Amino acid sequence: MIRRWRERLAFLAALAPTALWGLIAVLLTAVGVGIAYWMHHRQIGVITDLEVLDFLQVVANVADGKGIKTFILRPIALTPQSPIAPMTDLYHPPLPLFLWGAAFAFLGHTAERYSAYLAGALVGLTATFLAVATAQLTNRWAAFMAVVLFLGAPTTLLVAGLGHPAALAMCLFALWMAVVAGRSTWTNRFALLNGFLLGLAAMAQGLSLLAAPVVLMSRRWQPSGARWVFALALLLTVLPYAVRNWRWAGHPFSPWKAYAFLLDTRPFPGDSIYRHAFEQPPSPFRLAIENARWIAAKAKENLKRLRQIISSWGWVLVVGTILNALLWRRWAGLGLQFPTALMVTMLPTSLLLLLTTRVNLFAISFLVPLACLLTVVTATSLAESLASWQGWQRLDLPLALRWWMPSLTAFALSLPLLGGQGQGAWALIQSLVPIRFNPAFSSAAFGARLLPAKGVLATDEPRWLAFYWRRPLVWLPCHRSDWERLSLDKKVTHFWVSPSALLQVGGDADRALRVALVLGQPFLNRFYPVALRTAPQTLALTPFLIAAKAPAPDGQQPPEVQALYRQPLETLQGEFQKAMHRKETARALLLASVILQRQPNYPHFFNLGNVFLAQGRWMDAIRAYQAALGEAPSSFAAANNLAWAYLQLAETLARRPGWDWQANLMLRQADNWANYALDRCPDERTLAQMLSGSPDDPKARTMAQETIAQLLDTAGWVDFMLGRTMGNRPQVRWRLKRALQRLQRAHQLLPDHPDIKYHLGMVYTELGRSDLAQRYLPKR
Repeated sequence: MIRRWRERLAFLAALAPTALWGLIAVLLTAVGVGIAYWMHHRQIGVITDLEVLDFLQVVANVADGKGIKTFILRPIALTPQSPIAPMTDLYHPPLPLFLWGAAFAFLGHTAERYSAYLAGALVGLTATFLAVATAQLTNRWAAFMAVVLFLGAPTTLLVAGLGHPAALAMCLFALWMAVVAGRSTWTNRFALLNGFLLGLAAMAQGLSLLAAPVVLMSRRWQPSGARWVFALALLLTVLPYAVRNWRWAGHPFSPWKAYAFLLDTRPFPGDSIYRHAFEQPPSPFRLAIENARWIAAKAKENLKRLRQIISSWGWVLVVGTILNALLWRRWAGLGLQFPTALMVTMLPTSLLLLLTTRVNLFAISFLVPLACLLTVVTATSLAESLASWQGWQRLDLPLALRWWMPSLTAFALSLPLLGGQGQGAWALIQSLVPIRFNPAFSSAAFGARLLPAKGVLATDEPRWLAFYWRRPLVWLPCHRSDWERLSLDKKVTHFWVSPSALLQVGGDADRALRVALVLGQPFLNRFYPVALRTAPQTLALTPFLIAAKAPAPDGQQPPEVQALYRQPLETLQGEFQKAMHRKETARALLLASVILQRQPNYPHFFNLGNVFLAQGRWMDAIRAYQAALGEAPSSFAAANNLAWAYLQLAETLARRPGWDWQANLMLRQADNWANYALDRCPDERTLAQMLSGSPDDPKARTMAQETIAQLLDTAGWVDFMLGRTMGNRPQVRWRLKRALQRLQRAHQLLPDHPDIKYHLGMVYTELGRSDLAQRYLPKR
């Protein structure tokens, strides 16, 4: 009996370390799921990924019994011979589909909540593998700090709610890192697992392949030929994805990464490489070589925005890169050449890519666990160095203090890291989306009230609507040949277009897009190398609907319209000014539309916006002013009018029951554009110089004062609207104070302007200064 119990105790003792790590894995997985639950419950974990929602768009139709009816038209894949059928996204990794597809296959329907939980579970497993790797390389204290840093990272909190490719990349890369670092020798069997895991990580984030050369040069392979088994396994894992990209895009790389060096370069400002028109797919390598000068200049500009990276999470990466030399010196002689070489290789390379592409949260986010590991281990290494220093040994200190001092030092060094990481995480979450607000649902609900129950919708943002509507959608823009071949001009009844589609900068293709959207015409006739991207600010979408009326063929327009096309542009512009002066807005709209079709440029988009503004068609005015800003991004006049149109739309929506949330969104947009206009408006003398060529011209100085006063009035009134007490919203004093300052300055420039005086009086009323308010408000 006693012998039997001894054997059981011995078995439990042998099992204890494994059981302990198993318990830790369960607890950390639960923490990851809890993070995902919190993110989803606070409506931060909304679906925003193109490949995920396009996939959900298809499965929603299938689940609703409608079959596969959804068109997902990828511009990069569209030729007259292209199949029109649901397909995986061509420029994002396919691996995230496994995440969402697993939840769909298990439940039989789409479920954002369970998909977020699955991503959270992977985050928890990542934390477990990170703890194992750190404990093996240093000690358990460093493992604890690495886990805390990882779970507090903004990227972790973000992907836990979204299921972004970065989530899988971080999970798989941390898993691969733990596995390869824990093996002293790499056999043929291990090479298969090694290559497969790294290949999966690369499918979620291609930068993972930077680790492959380090692995191939390692001396751990036994036999040495096992490295080629690893290379073969890696190649076979990523080969189908590479072949697919080659067939559709002409090169084996994802266009998102292949064109990344061209983002924000001079020939393609504002990311317009995604919308630049080409007659055939351009070679990304040729474009990169031709624009190398501008890529270098862009890297220099990105250095100015390095603080932006550090303020969120990138400071971990920056600190780790700076301390690479110390890490190499400390670890090189300890048999840890592989993780050291990996970190020394990948971190500076990733920083270089970050500088030469774009400051982007997801650009190298899969390196967060590696960076956390590096930072914590570096802190521990510094503490150990201090303990081994001869000067420290000579100090007359108690033995217990000497023994605890390395851990205390590591703890002290890690505190600011944890504090900064947590602060960056919270700042990132707050910048994403307001708590308890789901922009996908809100935007879809807003559109559902305006769209008819029947008809086909063409949109550049199908993911927001398809998940809720389960209706046939057409992705825009698509090639003219496909538009005609599918008879979409007869099927599509409405366009749904986001503001970002009108604000792109980049050549005749963007101009054709703006004309089509503003005038409600089907389009386009050029080749697009990559589909549209979604800017972060479009999380709070401002939707716009355009009736897609088929344009009359040439020669079938009304006679008066045909006559306008034959008149000189100078004559039409003169008639337009006369019509606006006489307030004949219907005539002015016809003239502005004809002028815009004949010569699309900034002044004509701006004039069309003025017509819509005079007619009270706020949404049409917003669309026209955004198109004008797409032509001239520095136009403070267009930005000011755009802010005013948003403000008028907000006041209109606020009068409708249940539309307060949308009115608040419009006010936020008005605030953004009002400040945008003020930032780009020059001072009074410079503006007078621009108007007349002389800063001392009295007439030009008066016009400059009027312009600046109008900008201040718009910005001040927006501040008042956002700062005053409305419904359940409390008063925001700092906005009211800023509104008072701006309106006081506007009143100094235009003391007799009735609108400015009224606005100033309302601000004083809200601040409780009724005595001052009476000076400016009209007497009853």
